[in-house]
Amino acid sequence: MSMSLKCFYVKGAAAIVFLATLMIGMSAAADENVRGWYELGATVIEDAKLEAFFDQPVADNKVKFDPGFRAAIAIGMDVTRYLAVEAEGGFHYNGIRSVGGATSSLGDLYQFPVMGNLVLQFPNRTRLVPVIGGGVGAVFSILDARDITLGTVWGCFINSGPRWRWG
Repeated sequence: MSMSLKCFYVKGAAAIVFLATLMIGMSAAADENVRGWYELGATVIEDAKLEAFFDQPVADNKVKFDPGFRAAIAIGMDVTRYLAVEAEGGFHYNGIRSVGGATSSLGDLYQFPVMGNLVLQFPNRTRLVPVIGGGVGAVFSILDARDITLGTVWGCFINSGPRWRWG
């Protein structure tokens, strides 16, 4: 199977999972305590240092990535008026721009973050609700450069900002 056909399958599967989750979230949104969000945007990855290649040491060659795109979706519920819990999933894509010392550096990086979040919200009389939250989870990564799988990386995040109350 060609590399481009594999990339097509991975991107297609990610799109199907994203759309299915979006539809499930929209149907569950009829419940007043159920909440959700989705986002689409760009992603930029810092240069990485290649320390070994197939168990062979290399001279700390840099791997540079192109800007890419990301999609995320979360669904959760209000535990109280001030506290909510969410399950979040996403898809990130970046192409490899170059690998130091390599004659060819074609490849793609696919990342699938999965997080559990706690969100504090501060209801008021306006539709603009300030929120702050954080979560922990894992990022499953696939480096498609001859089918190398990077494995699982654990991560965390913190966020804050306003949330628009629709109802």
